[in-house]
Amino acid sequence: MKFLMSMALVLASGAAFATPAVGDTSLFKVTIAQNGAEMLGSYEISLTSKDAAGNFVMRTTVNMEDQQPVVQEQTVEGESMINDAQISQILAKCEDFGGKAGSITATTASVPTTLTTCVVPTQEGELQIAQVPFGVAKQTSADASTGQTLTLELQSFTAGK
Repeated sequence: MKFLMSMALVLASGAAFATPAVGDTSLFKVTIAQNGAEMLGSYEISLTSKDAAGNFVMRTTVNMEDQQPVVQEQTVEGESMINDAQISQILAKCEDFGGKAGSITATTASVPTTLTTCVVPTQEGELQIAQVPFGVAKQTSADASTGQTLTLELQSFTAGK
């Protein structure tokens, strides 16, 4: 679970469509694999409020099978979050960031949508950036010391206002 929570911090980046905005929400399918066993769950991240200084309250909810949900809230500076222009630049110049073009399907407003992504390698795996809240469409990470692999795959998203 500690590995999952640390990887969740990578998702503390901005949202698309006038990023960031209160109401931005992304729901990910979580798969943790280790030694041939697999655990499934979900990870939801949302911006619930914004103060006069431009700081957001970010709520994360982790639901793993056979475990109680873990809900956390933290204050995040709006300026520290990825924005639309940055996401657009990554998508337009994907190869310049060491990535390659990709795609993924997620749901918005109950409609499946195929998203263009930039698949960027990381030290632990890969990250797919897309024009969605928080900029992340998929993330795969492996912990070499434990043999554990974590995959977060965007299932649905809602852009805030």
